[in-house]
Amino acid sequence: MIKSRNEFITRQLSLLKESSENNREPLDRILAQVLSSTEHREAMLYFDKTQSVAQTLNEFNLSDLAPDMISQIVAIEKKHQVSVPLQKISNISGVATKVYEILTLRLVMGLTYALALTCLATVVFYIISAKVLVQFEEVFVSFGADLPQLTQLAINWQHSYFPPTAFALLMVIFVGFILFQAKNLNRLKGSSKLKKLPFIHRVFDFVDSLTYLTQIKLLLSAGLTYETVKTELPEPPSSLKQMAKYSLAEIEMAEALGNVASEIDFQIDALSLKAENVVVSACRSLLTFIMSLVIGFVGFILIASYLPIFQMGAVV
Repeated sequence: MIKSRNEFITRQLSLLKESSENNREPLDRILAQVLSSTEHREAMLYFDKTQSVAQTLNEFNLSDLAPDMISQIVAIEKKHQVSVPLQKISNISGVATKVYEILTLRLVMGLTYALALTCLATVVFYIISAKVLVQFEEVFVSFGADLPQLTQLAINWQHSYFPPTAFALLMVIFVGFILFQAKNLNRLKGSSKLKKLPFIHRVFDFVDSLTYLTQIKLLLSAGLTYETVKTELPEPPSSLKQMAKYSLAEIEMAEALGNVASEIDFQIDALSLKAENVVVSACRSLLTFIMSLVIGFVGFILIASYLPIFQMGAVV
């Protein structure tokens, strides 16, 4: 309920027209639809005290923005005694939310197939190694012949401290873990473990870059200067220079021309156009890596079990 409630608030805020009118009335109407009478009254009393939409949404866990982002905005608002316009609060979560949705969809589809194939390979190899390869070994030994090297390797591996069945089960657990994290991925939770995966971290680098630019846009809309915003925000993420190499330099030049807000909009739009490509590339790389392991394992199973059949005639 909380997730859908926050998304509903975000959508309704985004539908409001840009104006300089008091924020209280539209916020009051929106919150009255989604909160109980007690929560609604407490939220509006808090707004009357702070005169800040960002602080109110943050205090009552009503924001669809990333928690660290909304916290930074609230801290800067308090320090400089400014307030981000109500309409601007809602305009920045759409692209990042879309990125997470695409990432989740692609990972779930690819990982489900990889998980199913890995489970099947585990069962097949266990049957082959426990039943088929043992019989081949007995036949070859009885005729004084040596098993093919790859088949002998499979048998030795099966009798080792870390048999192929354990390897396959480890792969199942790994793929299943990523799949579980992907299914529960959203802006508020579930991303910290995925960030550590190779390839996928590029998606979160993209979101960090987008978040940095949108924070600048929000704080400029509150009346702060670009120099003040740069001082208050952390250092820009290194990924921003990789994905939009000249963005910060162009923003500074636009500030000198008095067009910094428009330039930031352009940079955000340009970055947003790369969203799907970033997700597709990251997912393809991760799934290719996982499927290479799975297919290599399956290929090893098939070759090791078929080689003795081809040499059986010569042995007999």
